[in-house]
Amino acid sequence: MGIENLAELSFNPFHMARIMTYFLSGAGGRTTFPRVYLVLPMVLYEPSRTVLAGANKRSSLYSLFLDDQRKRENLAGLQRRYLLYKTLTNESLVVGATRNAFHVDTTVAVNSQVRFQDCTDRDLRELYKAAHYFGVVLQKESHDAAVFMKMGVYPL
Repeated sequence: MGIENLAELSFNPFHMARIMTYFLSGAGGRTTFPRVYLVLPMVLYEPSRTVLAGANKRSSLYSLFLDDQRKRENLAGLQRRYLLYKTLTNESLVVGATRNAFHVDTTVAVNSQVRFQDCTDRDLRELYKAAHYFGVVLQKESHDAAVFMKMGVYPL
């Protein structure tokens, strides 16, 4: 199998919808619509994924990414990745809603909670754990505008 085929399999909306399901479960089952667009850029980028996979329920956006310069470097290029993954996020939302994994309206809500602890594949577990804890961290933030400003992303 060629590298192009692996990339196509890796970044398909069916798998990305699954990642979003773990994010939503971490966020308490529901989040605002704009926040979903941050999931793929954060979880698929190895430096930020590693930070998120090492998070816990007490972690915050500030403690993970903002309290010193070295941590802020994990957010480098987030605006570009946000724009790059926007179409894939849209496709993943359609797939997830069509497959009844979650419900999309002004918010996005998971239909059935999932646990990253139940995943036996080590690589997928790290990916799902990062998505879960990104949901946990964003749930603590009260306003979408504050989340986007803190992370240096300006939705277009």
